[in-house]
Amino acid sequence: MKRFILAAMVAAGGAAALTWELLWQVQSCLAVGVSARGTAITLAATMGGMSVGAWLAGRLLRDRTPQVPLRIYGGLELLIGLSGLLMVPGFRALETIDSWAYGLAPSLAPYVHLLGVLLLLGGPTIAMGATLPVLGLVARQLGGRLSRFYAINTAGAAIGLLGASFVLVPALGIAVTAQTAASVNLLIAVTARTLARRAAMRGAPEAVAPGPLPHAADASGAALAPALAAAVVFTTGFVTFLLEVAWFRSLRAAFQNTTDSFAIMLAPVLVAIAVGAHLVPRLRRGGARMPPLLLAASGMAVLLATPVIERFDV
Repeated sequence: MKRFILAAMVAAGGAAALTWELLWQVQSCLAVGVSARGTAITLAATMGGMSVGAWLAGRLLRDRTPQVPLRIYGGLELLIGLSGLLMVPGFRALETIDSWAYGLAPSLAPYVHLLGVLLLLGGPTIAMGATLPVLGLVARQLGGRLSRFYAINTAGAAIGLLGASFVLVPALGIAVTAQTAASVNLLIAVTARTLARRAAMRGAPEAVAPGPLPHAADASGAALAPALAAAVVFTTGFVTFLLEVAWFRSLRAAFQNTTDSFAIMLAPVLVAIAVGAHLVPRLRRGGARMPPLLLAASGMAVLLATPVIERFDV
């Protein structure tokens, strides 16, 4: 039952996270104008903040063994929800500042936009990124797999993105949708804290066994060098979001709507990532030959898909 509740929390957290990302995208366009540059800045600020959050949490937790990681997870969700509530007034202020900067020096406006978005999204995105290492500790504690939690989180993100884009924002508006997403984050925070408190009261073992996280090794025991693994991960992430921006430009020409194009472009990517994460335990059985095969297959798929997306308006 605890695993089921945690899975529901993780899925809801993913849905809330992509609802926030969609709202940030919409608010950024309203504040500084509709453009692919604005979308790129929003994506970069989001992913950059999540990267910083994951890195900081990983370093802080590497030499520590928190007895109740669910409490940390609940605290992070609380921070995301509270920060999100400041979004609407924050972007209104950014709109005013951006207009002032453009009147003062038009060439200065893009940098003001970038700095403003980074400041507005820094807190919630860092907290979002920090949830992944914490979920890793929770998974170890419950004897589960982080890849499965990541798959559930990403699937929830796809559902939240489509639901916010085609249901919540058109029906409720931006302000109410933001309040709904914040309510989901706050509910997750309360649920996580309640689970942690009940487990502590029952005297259940909450401590996470010390030691490093499991090493990424293949079935034969051969491990990828950390520097090479980091280079592969960095490069695939770079290419993925390069493609997202390029595909977004093409889809916007087809759908003539920035919000719909953003959701239609990103939702299939999230679904595919969720499926891939769910398949990780099976893929690992293939050993060292699987990563090169997967990278080659993804490259071929990109070459086949991009011409179709580029002419999607036709």
